[in-house]
Amino acid sequence: MRCPPAFGAAALSLALVGAAPAIAQSVGIRNDDPFDVSSLPALDASPELDRPRFELVLLNEYPLPGPLPDQTPRRVGERLELGVRGGLARLDPLADGTPEIVADAAPDSGAASGGGTGPEPHRRYSSSDGRSVVAERRCRSGRSWCRDWRLKIAGVSPATPIAVDDRVCFGAADNRIYCVHASNGHRVFAVDVGARAMRPLTAISAQRPEDPSPIALILAILEPGTRLVGIDLREGREVSRVDLSDSQGYFIGQPLAWDNQTILTARQNYERASAALVVWRLVAKGPHPRGDATPVSPAPKPTPDPP
Repeated sequence: MRCPPAFGAAALSLALVGAAPAIAQSVGIRNDDPFDVSSLPALDASPELDRPRFELVLLNEYPLPGPLPDQTPRRVGERLELGVRGGLARLDPLADGTPEIVADAAPDSGAASGGGTGPEPHRRYSSSDGRSVVAERRCRSGRSWCRDWRLKIAGVSPATPIAVDDRVCFGAADNRIYCVHASNGHRVFAVDVGARAMRPLTAISAQRPEDPSPIALILAILEPGTRLVGIDLREGREVSRVDLSDSQGYFIGQPLAWDNQTILTARQNYERASAALVVWRLVAKGPHPRGDATPVSPAPKPTPDPP
């Protein structure tokens, strides 16, 4: 049974742009050439917010028994798994129906990883120390990892950075989401999103029906979990925002991109026994925006140092 929308008119408006080119081969590049990262200013919220091109609208909402664990929904084939009170919820998020609750079961957390590998399997990225982002490449032996570059950023999120095309993105406690070149760590943008970005980010390669080229977006849930923002990966703009009301609770984990039109989020009510899985649909609303970003005061500099 389809549940009535609980978010009312809350919708995520997204201005989207063409994806960046594929990542280049860059084994052995050191981050010590004379490039002034301070010349790249932070970018504030874009005025394109008043002219939405896409909306992430509420498609369905599945009630779940709370409280939910601090986990992101996990895809298993064509079904979704999510830990809930008393067991494990399984469902097809694109079909009407009631989630199956498997008592005393737990979701498989998957294999542990030392960092996100991104588009190139011989490179990986991590930020586990809370002070820096580290890029590593496969050593010549192929059996170990060698450091390629490192950026010092105070308060960087401990979540694994994500690599999309030729860029690496991560959040920080200074209310910014950063994006750097994957090959050398030089900053592309730092966008102020108004709250701490400490959770894992989600990339989605969306497509408009009239345009065969994929469009890259970054989705982030900000602390304390009541705000979801969308970032234009090419221009570094905050192009969308949803704020939950007190009656709607807060998001758990990170968004899950089910396909290039569907986003899933877990939501916990403040009444702990009540929760939900929310299904959003990305809907085209207008032409593809063009134009330059509007710079504001620079963010604190990510300071590179050679390995």
